[in-house]
Amino acid sequence: MSSVTLDEILELPAAERVEIAQEIWESVFNHPETLPLTQAQTDELERRWRAFQQNPEEGEPWHGRAGGSPAGPPPARRRDDR
Repeated sequence: MSSVTLDEILELPAAERVEIAQEIWESVFNHPETLPLTQAQTDELERRWRAFQQNPEEGEPWHGRAGGSPAGPPPARRRDDR
């Protein structure tokens, strides 16, 4: 694998930069253990879990919402997806 500088990446067409960003995001998303949560994030997740357990009908699922789902952002569009 060859090394590419950030400046070289920034010179690529926008569609190619989006594809690269998507691949980087997926590599991070596929290994969440490499990004430990802060104590504040852990506390917030626990608070939300307790609230859900007390009233599971109160919330709404992420699927169908703008901006993606818990599985990550919507996939990048490719040039042939128009």
